[in-house]
Amino acid sequence: MGQWSDNKTEFIMLYAINLRAASLMLALLPAAAMAQTGADLASGKNCLACHQVDTKRVGPPFRGVAERYAGQPNAMDYLVDKVRHGSRGDWGAVPMPAQTQVSEDEAKALVQWVLSLSKP
Repeated sequence: MGQWSDNKTEFIMLYAINLRAASLMLALLPAAAMAQTGADLASGKNCLACHQVDTKRVGPPFRGVAERYAGQPNAMDYLVDKVRHGSRGDWGAVPMPAQTQVSEDEAKALVQWVLSLSKP
């Protein structure tokens, strides 16, 4: 009985250690790795109703936005604000309505993806 008891205790201890290690690894995963990609968000948040990557639709193409704001140090914050609160007159007469269904983190992921489309 002593041998089984020792093995059982060791098994339980190893199981608990492995479970804790797995929980820690999940907690340390970056939020971005678990979030949707910018392209997924653009599709899921209805951005593609007005924007395309390379062609003008109702709003400007994403690549055009990326090229206009490439290298500007405040581009991320500026564009996140435009996504969340809307804009008027930056790209013509048609206003962009506020996208209230897009969270701050989602807007950052979207804008990061859009800015990555700029051609070097």
